[in-house]
Amino acid sequence: EIRLWGESVNNMAPLYSRIGVNLDFQGFYPELTAYENLKVFSNIRGITKKYAIEEALEKVGLYNEKGKKYKRFSLGMKKRLGLANAIIHEPEFIILDEPTNGLDPIGISQFREYLMKISKEQETTVMISSHLLSEIDIMADRIGVLNEGILIAEKSIEEIRQSSRTCIKISVTNVELTCGLLEKTFHIEDYEVID
Repeated sequence: EIRLWGESVNNMAPLYSRIGVNLDFQGFYPELTAYENLKVFSNIRGITKKYAIEEALEKVGLYNEKGKKYKRFSLGMKKRLGLANAIIHEPEFIILDEPTNGLDPIGISQFREYLMKISKEQETTVMISSHLLSEIDIMADRIGVLNEGILIAEKSIEEIRQSSRTCIKISVTNVELTCGLLEKTFHIEDYEVID
């Protein structure tokens, strides 16, 4: 069952205008420029906002490459154009599949900042499919873990950290002295005192 905005969904077509998707296969035309490709998708979606294409290209850092043909794009540029296509209509829900693959460290950082910004400022829900747990750890507030297509866990980041945490329990008679030793001698500050 798919539920979006509190409703069970049987027909996705009426919701397409509220959803943006960036998958590995984009369907861009190699002989067209970045601008021309986005124009094709804008026409299909019926986007009438005057500078929607320019704004989307600016947001993903491709404005200066708008006249370059898609076939001449690097993998990172192709990923950015895919993101521009996913956000051009300012959707409420964005689905991204391995969005940082092929991006350089600066591109990953900019991409992450942009997603976090729209999530907070525009209350856009972003769902990311990724095997890079370090990236997900930085960006996500909830994580779903799939195993062979079955959701086996859905938890907050903090719940996952707590459940995967290892620790040693020590019984002591002098809590103050022990805390001092942990901090000054062993440089351990991640501990918890339990009565």
